[in-house]
Amino acid sequence: MGGEPPEGGPCAESGARAAERREESAAPRHDDPDGSRGRAPAPIVAADPREERAVRLSTSSTTGALSRVDLPWLALVLLCLCVVSALLSLEGIRRVERLGYASPDDAMVVQALWNTTHGRWFASSIERSEPPWEQNHLGTHFDLSLPLQVPLAWIAPGYRSLLWVHPLVGLLGVIPLFVYARRRLGSPRLAAAAACLALASPLLLTNTLRLGLYSWLVPPCVLFALERLDAGRRRAAAVGFLLATLCREDVAFPVAAFLLVLAATSPAHRRFALCVAAACLAWLTFVLAVLGPWLAPGMHHLARYAHLGGSAGEILLSPLLHPAVFFSHLFSGESLVLGFLLLFPFLPCALLSPRHLFAAAMPWAMVAVSSKASDKVLGHYLVPALPFLFAAAVAGVARARTLAPQRWGSWRVRVPFVGLALTWCTTAAAWTCDAGPLRRYQALRVLGSRATLVLEAMTPEHAALRAVLSRVPAEASVSAAAPTLILLAKRRWLHPFPVRAHEADVLVIDTDPSSPRYPDYGSAAHSAAVRRALSEAGARSVRIGRFAVVDRRGVPK
Repeated sequence: MGGEPPEGGPCAESGARAAERREESAAPRHDDPDGSRGRAPAPIVAADPREERAVRLSTSSTTGALSRVDLPWLALVLLCLCVVSALLSLEGIRRVERLGYASPDDAMVVQALWNTTHGRWFASSIERSEPPWEQNHLGTHFDLSLPLQVPLAWIAPGYRSLLWVHPLVGLLGVIPLFVYARRRLGSPRLAAAAACLALASPLLLTNTLRLGLYSWLVPPCVLFALERLDAGRRRAAAVGFLLATLCREDVAFPVAAFLLVLAATSPAHRRFALCVAAACLAWLTFVLAVLGPWLAPGMHHLARYAHLGGSAGEILLSPLLHPAVFFSHLFSGESLVLGFLLLFPFLPCALLSPRHLFAAAMPWAMVAVSSKASDKVLGHYLVPALPFLFAAAVAGVARARTLAPQRWGSWRVRVPFVGLALTWCTTAAAWTCDAGPLRRYQALRVLGSRATLVLEAMTPEHAALRAVLSRVPAEASVSAAAPTLILLAKRRWLHPFPVRAHEADVLVIDTDPSSPRYPDYGSAAHSAAVRRALSEAGARSVRIGRFAVVDRRGVPK
């Protein structure tokens, strides 16, 4: 009774089962390959805070998601965006109201929106110097942003509301640029520095300050598309590229150039890139061949390229059909200086990203081969190149860091980014001070108040003239000097003086011969028209500073 249990009894069976369970628990399982299930949690070992931060930064940079470490830097970028936008809006309003440089293109936008709210869809009379006296403003350039501004024109018509919205929306591209730089550079500080440098670009600031420039929404859309494409979101990238093309049809050239190079170098993106590039080029062809002539008959969109061919196809094939003419314009001294000035703020980093550089070269080439001398400036025709240059600079800095085996603290790795900052500061100083040995080139004409914030005092003459012009009824037809067009834009019939001056109810004449004129018939013809109008006005003329306001209502014409 007190001996060992018989062999094969219940105790032996239970011992065998226990041994089997121990073997099963020791063997790795498919759903628990490391055997960690059921174990006690490993003790927490204090790690180096610098190593934890490096792991956290590298993880967020590879996944594309912003971490809590990035939020203060993003908030700093947003604060800078709001401050710069507010300063630009205030300067834009002051510049209009002190009768500084206000382009007739800005007045066209205000008039087209005002006419739309009164049942005449995007009608504009300012750009017509011959019959028909009115045309659809979308025929000049099909700009998607113009219909998007109609609700704002219903709520607050006029230039002030537009000047508050344009800079804020036009500078929103720095947010996707921050995310793009954060992913590429792996540092929120460098990403914030890249975004702030972009916010300080004179060409970008000048573009957002003008209402009549059709490319003010292009940088945000393209930067959003580049960031989404870098994150692997192809559908969102396609939407961004297509929106940029809808805002300005010739943006199809840099977008298609970027996507075609992407298709040639990345088989994974080939189908996506070819489809989006084909859609952008198809829209460009449709606008030039069908939509533009239908909305604005008589507009000569290709007149500045008439020396290359008589049709769009011949102009596109001009490097093969007329190589001497094409390359003589493309590589002229003026064009090369313009290209250097455009690229200089982004050197040397941008040279390490040829894909973006090739896309940025398209707007420069379109300006370089133009026969219109006023195009060859650092103006809005080159704005579509800016988002690609911003991305090229960021990608170049990232590539420089990967090529160097040292840490970021090494001077060999810091040189590209420091060189980028120094070259940008040098260019900004040259643009602001109107200095340099290349001043004789037209590429340096966008200077002074057009590229910087000039805070001049308002004079009583400015206020008096605005008060007189505000009393001109909306039903009166007006022929006005170029600086005052935007103040009178909320009416149907408005022409730049001296267009239809003999038929207008009110004349606003600028007696200063050095003032900008639109259209420019020549100083002699303009002076003769001024003398004739003033001699016929007599007592109906009111002189306010350099301006004369002539009320011809009730006078037979």
